Amino acid sequence: MILFFLFGFLRFNYAFVEEFELLGVGKFEGIICDEVDVRAEEVKYTVCVDGVKGRVLVNADKYPLYRYGDRVEVLCDVEKPEPIEDFEYDKYLARYGIYAVCYRAELRFIEEERGVFFYIYEMKKAFESRLLTVFPEPYGGFMAGLLLGSRRGISEDLMDKFNRTGLTHIIAISGYNITMVIVVVSSLFGVFSKKVRIFSSVVFVIFFVIFVGASAAVVRAGIMGVISLVALWFGVGYYVFWALFLSAFLMNLWNPFILIYDVGFQLSFLATLGILYFSPKLENFFKKIPDFVGIKEAFLLTVSAQIFTLPVILYHFGRFSWVAPFANMMVCP
Repeated sequence: MILFFLFGFLRFNYAFVEEFELLGVGKFEGIICDEVDVRAEEVKYTVCVDGVKGRVLVNADKYPLYRYGDRVEVLCDVEKPEPIEDFEYDKYLARYGIYAVCYRAELRFIEEERGVFFYIYEMKKAFESRLLTVFPEPYGGFMAGLLLGSRRGISEDLMDKFNRTGLTHIIAISGYNITMVIVVVSSLFGVFSKKVRIFSSVVFVIFFVIFVGASAAVVRAGIMGVISLVALWFGVGYYVFWALFLSAFLMNLWNPFILIYDVGFQLSFLATLGILYFSPKLENFFKKIPDFVGIKEAFLLTVSAQIFTLPVILYHFGRFSWVAPFANMMVCP
């Protein structure tokens, strides 16, 4: 444990960029290297620069709209992100490898550099566009959150209601969605051998994680899902506690900032741990009460998750939802 702690400490410190090379420059060239974030009045681009460790968050006008993989020339004042009141904006961006921001940038297109991610993001954009065509707002934004984990179309008022009732997890892609992907893919490839079904499920899980934006919660669930499929492939036991901690280890090995700065990762990990640890104990305590259409199970799972996540929720958001277990009793089934 001491060696792992020291290793984690060194990995965390190595990930820091003490002085970002581009700070203070007025022009640079780079590639849009992440999904384009289109807002109501502006667009946010994540730009990677050749030979520079770290990325730049660029705010620009909505038109013309550039896409993932475009090489662009950026004209702007490159600044270091600063905390905004109580919000540690610089640390929030650091978890994405972003160490500089451009607030009023002008972009000039140079050339296209397409890859696999480009086509995945284009497919997602087309799917989300069709959702918004079929379902008018605010239902379209809710459906995009439910299926894609996208919250850009959800109003602040509706998000506040989700937060106050403890139902935010409904529009967060997590383990349930990964399970559904595995079940559906296994059914579609049911005529093939077990190994073909497992391999296909792994491919679709990885595709789905990228498709919905690869947030910490969905990456954690995706890794656990892949571990369970690998265990099935080799015919060995799947120990969910080990899978949970192994997924956390691999994620922090890749990006150590998520352990400290990513509240989504903290809540996802602790909620899963609470469900795994407390749910069986509560089930024994309430075993004489019948489970009507999954209501008891939803109540026990919610209480189990809240026991572990409560300290993080109180620390970061300063609130506690007394109605969450009862709201989840109605919604989860």
